Amino acid sequence: MSMPSLEVEPDVRKKIRFRIGLKISFVLVTLFVSLASAAAIHLPWYYTATNNIKDLVSQLNTEIISGISNEVSDVFSSTQNVQQSIKEALRDGVVDVTSNEQVLNLFLPFIKTQDHFSWISLGKANGDFLGVNRIDGDKFRSVESLWSPTLKQAERSWKYYVVQDNNNYLIQRKFEQQSYDARERPWYKRAMETETAGSVPIWTDVYVFATNSRPGLNTALRLEKKSGDVGVVSIAIELERLSSYLKEKFKDKPGTAVIIRPDQSMLAFVDASEVTMTSKENKKLQLRKLGDSYHPLLSVAAQALRESNLDLSTLEETAQVDVSGVNGTYFVTFSPIGREGWIATTIIPEAAFLDSIKRNNQILIGAITISVLLVILLAIYVSRKLIVQPVSQLIKQTKAIERFDLEHVNEVGSHIAELDDLSTAFKQMSNGLAAFQKYLPADLVQILVKNNQLAQVGGINRTMTIFFSDLEGFTTISETLGPGLVPYLSDYLKDMSAQIDAENGTIDKFIGDAIMAFWGAPNVNDNQATDACRAALRCNRLLQQQAEQAEKDGKPVFRARIGLNTGRVIVGNIGSDKRMDYTVLGDPVNLAARLEALNKIYDTRILIGATTFEFSKYEMVIRKVDSVNVKGKDQKTPIYELLSERPGPGMAVPGFEWIAIYEKGLDMMERHFYSEAIEMFNDTAKARGGYDGPSKVMIERCVSAMSERTKQTDQLT
Repeated sequence: MSMPSLEVEPDVRKKIRFRIGLKISFVLVTLFVSLASAAAIHLPWYYTATNNIKDLVSQLNTEIISGISNEVSDVFSSTQNVQQSIKEALRDGVVDVTSNEQVLNLFLPFIKTQDHFSWISLGKANGDFLGVNRIDGDKFRSVESLWSPTLKQAERSWKYYVVQDNNNYLIQRKFEQQSYDARERPWYKRAMETETAGSVPIWTDVYVFATNSRPGLNTALRLEKKSGDVGVVSIAIELERLSSYLKEKFKDKPGTAVIIRPDQSMLAFVDASEVTMTSKENKKLQLRKLGDSYHPLLSVAAQALRESNLDLSTLEETAQVDVSGVNGTYFVTFSPIGREGWIATTIIPEAAFLDSIKRNNQILIGAITISVLLVILLAIYVSRKLIVQPVSQLIKQTKAIERFDLEHVNEVGSHIAELDDLSTAFKQMSNGLAAFQKYLPADLVQILVKNNQLAQVGGINRTMTIFFSDLEGFTTISETLGPGLVPYLSDYLKDMSAQIDAENGTIDKFIGDAIMAFWGAPNVNDNQATDACRAALRCNRLLQQQAEQAEKDGKPVFRARIGLNTGRVIVGNIGSDKRMDYTVLGDPVNLAARLEALNKIYDTRILIGATTFEFSKYEMVIRKVDSVNVKGKDQKTPIYELLSERPGPGMAVPGFEWIAIYEKGLDMMERHFYSEAIEMFNDTAKARGGYDGPSKVMIERCVSAMSERTKQTDQLT
């Protein structure tokens, strides 16, 4: 609201002058002299140190990019060498090309020793196809496809092997008919149509393999004999080896690295699962682009390309871009590695090299701060008078009310009646606001008070994270204690609320022993999923600590189950103009409540939804537990268990290596390898001290599935 102007006559108008208190004057002069002296010494030193850091980063990048180039070169050269060896063995008659068994036996040792090979195959000039395929780890399969020109179909025979102690054990055979003619495959046609394909292999573009959902590419080499064309030798290689190399390379180095194409699509990354994504158009896997990743360092690389307008399609030499992000400055380097336009990209935080400089900065700032504080204290002591002190304290009380920090609002005694009355009025106002605060979320009340607004019915759509918790065995505890439960429950709700408040959460309501809270409203929170996960971990950790003491003291032991989910909801004042609640509505709320309940089935403490997992997976240690049916959706929804917080984005946490074992067991179970899955789940339980709730559930499912499959087999026979 604008203030009305005050008109005065020219002869009586007073000149308005800038005025400042004596105490503030002393403080400003001290700050100016101290900071000017510090700047004269510190800035040249800091400039030199920063330039030295850039030299160190340049050397590190040279080492890393050279290693990446060598690794890429080794992948392709080793593939070509194997391909050439196979061609010579078939061409020179070392292996009889007409003996399908000999050809397949030739392929198998190569694919066992070359872990980046996905397929080794031979497409014959008569349409036949022979090949071996790596399924996973020590599991392989071979295929013999014999084309019939009369029937226009191929008889295909599959053999599945498991390798143990360097021996191949046949575990399954399968026969089928397909219209597969090797001569119609793109790699076969290209090899036959390219004049040099008999001496120099042709390469396909990178794509996501249908057999294992991993990115890779094919090479094909024409096989010729004096009698004419025999066919084409093809090898499909996976690029996951490059991702593993990058992961190992940056195990003890700051930052990260990624291999991309000129269109910014990723080929390899330290987190191999981040390389691909599901297309929104056709729901198929495709290569993920930098701008589509939630990984914070990949977002920095995408930002560097946007800000520098760097054209990767014409990049011929190394280019370095300095980018300012949320957590400081990053050195982003793009360097061609001499293969199909591939570009090695490194993202290194400046902070990794600034630790010693920061320590010296802190020492210098500490010395300046101490000197300034001493002078400020002297200025305050000299300038403190009868009015300055109570007025300053009243200003602090006003600001505390503005922040809704009502616990720190106290009466300020003064011998001046007006100041004393004003202080009493402030205290009475804070008491009234404190009573109002108990019925609504503190953030909402703060906004209403600050903006002088009235609460009105209405809501908006917003992405939020929902929190549900419930006590385990609460019915038994309440029946045992009766009315004596109330003080214990009150302390429990207070302690849990404190943990949620500490991580920027908003308490929605208490439903008996249950707590509902949310993040993302009334104030927008870009880190809502991570904050909610931290709050859940804090709650669980606090209850564990209290449980040990409660058992010693003979008090009730509280153990809570927690569910978290992130999604698009309606949030606002729901109700009538006489009575309303500030709450959230929508399917994500229902899923959060169901996740809390599912803890009972899996014997877990904290379960989170898929969207929460995506937003927080680089800050939290999380494992996939299962996929469940959700009302109103055709596909199953994955659910995850929140286990711990990482010390930094993407950093590994010792002691959770068993997560990979469990998730591999899930994959085995989904592909119906139940015996192998049970073994993985048992290994998980052993790694966790002998028991793991989700592993127990999955073992029971595997046993049931195996029993059902046995029954079906018996019925067929």
